[in-house]
Parts: sequence; structure tokens; C-alpha cells
Amino acid sequence: MADTNWLTALYIAGGLLLLALCCAVLFLAWHWLARYVGFILRAPKWLVVVCFILFPPAFVAFLIGLIPYTIWVEKEDKKFWKEFMEFFWEQYPPSEHIKGDEKTRRQIATKRRQLGYDKLSR
Repeated sequence: MADTNWLTALYIAGGLLLLALCCAVLFLAWHWLARYVGFILRAPKWLVVVCFILFPPAFVAFLIGLIPYTIWVEKEDKKFWKEFMEFFWEQYPPSEHIKGDEKTRRQIATKRRQLGYDKLSR
């Protein structure tokens, strides 16, 4: 009876280890595919076409890799614009006639830009 409990615990631990290993491999593959797409986009186009014709699975990997690459680009783009807006607000603070705290001023200025008021005043 005690042997059965140890075997069950061993199977559960082995299954969890295998699951963790699979997750790690998938995580690394996801990032490698994104890097692969970045490499392909920087490579000379004639070389890319020749390689895709000679080895079609490379094209399939490229198509699959577009998903993590797009997610990575969106994340980096969002990070860049956040830093840019912080820099912009430090360099060009909102006008004094807008009352309220900094967060409210930013929201008002953003809404004004979305509505096109800044374009009308120029």
C-alpha cells in the first residue's frame, strides 16, 4: 500500500516536471520565432526568397513567427510612446489656463487633440 502512494507521488512529480519543461521549451520557441522574423526582415530580400524557395518550412516558421513578433513590436512601441509622452510633458507642460492636477490636464489636452481643437487654432 505504501509503495502505491510513493509511485503516485513520483508520477505526479514527473508529470509536473515534464509539464514545466514543455512550458519552458514553448516559451523559448516563442521568443526564438520572434527573433527569427526580425532576422528575416533585416536580411536581403533576394536571399530570403531563395531560402524560402529552397526550404519551404522556413516560410511556414516565418508566418508563425509573425504572431510573437507583432506582439513584441506592439509592446516596444507602447513603451516608446509612454517614455516619449513623459518627455514631451516635461518639455512642454500644459498651458496654465487649464485647471486641475497633472493627470486631469493631460486628459483634457488629449481630448482636445482628439476633437481637433489644436488643428483649428493654427
